[in-house]
Amino acid sequence: MQVASVKLVHSTSFIAVTMDLMIPAVDQKVLFCPVASLFSLSTSAHDDEESKLLAGCFNFNSEVAPGWIGYKPDKITVITANDMFSPTGKNCDIVHPKKQMIRVRKQDDISALEALLEKPVLMCVTRRQHCGTSVDLSPPDTENCRKFRVSGFDIDFAIIFPPALLKQALKETLELVHLYVTKKQRFCLKIDLKKVLKELIPHELQDADSLEYVSWHNTAFWLTNYSKPHHSLVNVNNLLFWTALFPFAFFAALPYRAGRRLLCKDERLLLRNPMKFTVGDADDQVVVCLWSNDAPPPGEYNKFIDRFSMSTARLSWLTPFLRTSDMIAFNFQEEDEDVF
Repeated sequence: MQVASVKLVHSTSFIAVTMDLMIPAVDQKVLFCPVASLFSLSTSAHDDEESKLLAGCFNFNSEVAPGWIGYKPDKITVITANDMFSPTGKNCDIVHPKKQMIRVRKQDDISALEALLEKPVLMCVTRRQHCGTSVDLSPPDTENCRKFRVSGFDIDFAIIFPPALLKQALKETLELVHLYVTKKQRFCLKIDLKKVLKELIPHELQDADSLEYVSWHNTAFWLTNYSKPHHSLVNVNNLLFWTALFPFAFFAALPYRAGRRLLCKDERLLLRNPMKFTVGDADDQVVVCLWSNDAPPPGEYNKFIDRFSMSTARLSWLTPFLRTSDMIAFNFQEEDEDVF
């Protein structure tokens, strides 16, 4: 049984809808795990709900590298993914995981979307931490080797909704999509989990003005028959934007925002739901993506491969980086081990 409450919050730029999803049934938990744990969860011989849910959904390469997690679109619906994931078959035409977008233009697309949500649904999100000071990891006593200084690190996590659970949580949203498509009205609905994930950030790492802080990325997906809004033209509103960048803000951002308000119905839904942190094996590793210099876009490991370096750590290494919240609890049993 699921109980959802919806609250409308008005703002000057959009209507934000906060949805609280309560899932009391044990077999209906949303799973939250490091992406590396997908291997043990999907290949485990244990007769538990997690193993049954993901059995046969993935193929894995032996080396941890971009594209090493192959997913089967006929078994699992991946709606947001980065370069760690690659489909082993053809995705449905309406789903664009790398763009975090589902394009719904006609009634047949709505039927296809409802069928996709009947399968397990996966979102890949990224936790990014900026280091206070760069750490030099260059090999010792080597003059010909390129210097490598770590400026921060990323950890990718998977959020997995059991079959039909997300469909039920978004029941009223799908009815709204049906209405927009019938009326041939342009729309763009952003479904976002960032609020839940931000609650996992330790208090001392929440200040974005600090040299060392944490942010979550790729936490949303869009349902649209139009296009996603341009982030910097719509969402950036800080003092620097309206002062030092005033010509750009006045001649580009303001006309874009005005035009989009006329052409498209933009709405945001903040999805809150309890999650179960789970791994398939006590010896599971965490893939840590170290990056140097200017922060590259999260998850774009192929394009910025020269600025990423991958390492692994034990699960217990996550202990100081994730804080138990009302939505997710953590219990790390392993002995600490240095990621480097």
